[in-house]
Amino acid sequence: MCKGLDCPATLFEADIQAASLYPEAHRLARQETAPNLATAKIVEISSSSKESFEDAIRSGIRKISKTVKHVQGAWIKEQKVVIDDGEIVEFRVSMQVTFVVK
Repeated sequence: MCKGLDCPATLFEADIQAASLYPEAHRLARQETAPNLATAKIVEISSSSKESFEDAIRSGIRKISKTVKHVQGAWIKEQKVVIDDGEIVEFRVSMQVTFVVK
């Protein structure tokens, strides 16, 4: 049976031993591996364009970015077209927009 640093009983004990021997290196290692936790919110918006789906998406993101800070991404939930007399007259998208709450 081993004792001390040669054979820690658990990984947790090994971590404590390493931290006590090399506190600065341990702190730096923890910083690099610690997850960057944040709180995010998701809002659902709809946007439309007479040009294209891409234009509808860009227009929606542009408008929400004027009132909501830290927009991180969007998920296009639904695409739909409005047809009049056999022609597409409007492109519509529903999307969920994610932003970080700081």
